[in-house]
Amino acid sequence: MKIYQVGPLLSDTDRAWHQVFKARLEAAGYDVLWLGDLFAAGEKVTAKQIMGADRDALLSCDVVVALLDGAQVDDDKA
Repeated sequence: MKIYQVGPLLSDTDRAWHQVFKARLEAAGYDVLWLGDLFAAGEKVTAKQIMGADRDALLSCDVVVALLDGAQVDDDKA
């Protein structure tokens, strides 16, 4: 089963949490695709590039696992 893992990537803490979670899913035998692996940290990308990568990932995976926490879910403002 291929999982698309999504959630905020706005801070080092967000990225670290996703890396640990992805490793745990992979250790359980899942194939995991994470947006954080598609673009390098600090790489300048456009919203169009991110949306295209999201769309392609969603279409290639069987399941989506999303981190949705906090008062407002990823409003893309740091």
